[in-house]
Amino acid sequence: SGGVGGVARASANGYVGFDLLSDESRTSFVRVAYSLSGQQLQVDHTHGGGADAGITQTAPLQLDASEPIEMVVLLDGALLEVFLNRRVVLSSFATHVFGKPQPAPALRSNFVLTPPNGIECVAHAWQMRRLTPVAGRVHGRGGDRSTLSRRAPHAHTRHTHMGSAFDMK
Repeated sequence: SGGVGGVARASANGYVGFDLLSDESRTSFVRVAYSLSGQQLQVDHTHGGGADAGITQTAPLQLDASEPIEMVVLLDGALLEVFLNRRVVLSSFATHVFGKPQPAPALRSNFVLTPPNGIECVAHAWQMRRLTPVAGRVHGRGGDRSTLSRRAPHAHTRHTHMGSAFDMK
């Protein structure tokens, strides 16, 4: 679980963002990025190799040359939500993490993309509390009767809970 933060100028070329749910070799991942020249948010599944490998989701957001970019990514297992400048959101499900012999989402890594020259990105990470029930938890007699567990994730939980945000200058 964690988060990330950074700031960029919209007049630059290239991408700012993250490779999420990456395997050890960094060959299977979902790229979440803002195209500075194309002025659009992208969730690109083409590097994943799963059933969603042909999908790239986009959402346009035109920014002024001096406007900073704030991207917030929330990751819960293979479900991700990406917010850009509090004006655009994309929700997505990364199916590539369920293929064999790929590791489970909790065993995968997340990387900040190297920003284009002249762009400064600052990343912040934070732990999030689990909002979904723990698999196998008994609800009922003598057990936890609530439908949601608001405790921090247990070590054996096979979900990744991550909050990410970055501002780019």
